[in-house]
Amino acid sequence: MSDSAKSPGPDQLRLEAAQKRAELGETIDQLMAKTDVKARAAHLVHEKAPQPVREHPGPVLAAAAAAVALVTGLVVWGIKRSGNGGGRVRAKHVTPKYAKPKRKYVKRATHGTCGSHGKWG
Repeated sequence: MSDSAKSPGPDQLRLEAAQKRAELGETIDQLMAKTDVKARAAHLVHEKAPQPVREHPGPVLAAAAAAVALVTGLVVWGIKRSGNGGGRVRAKHVTPKYAKPKRKYVKRATHGTCGSHGKWG
């Protein structure tokens, strides 16, 4: 037997490498499709949506946006109408019983001062 019959030739090795690359590429594409959450969610929404929504999504989206705007407007209007700024309660300034009273400024007498720097002489 010759040596060429036992080992594959370069052309056959290139062909096998190309086949392996193609298989690997398909495997990667399948894994990417499984991990693409955004595309899978869009596909599920499209499948579960009723037929009229799939055919004409524009009016349905416009109605949903109008409903969200209406609810938001009602919430804002209710907050403004209540008058307390959305439930915020402002506490009045209360001095605790244990707080020291503030000292009032005592004006020193000018008698006995030395010059303009205000020290006692």
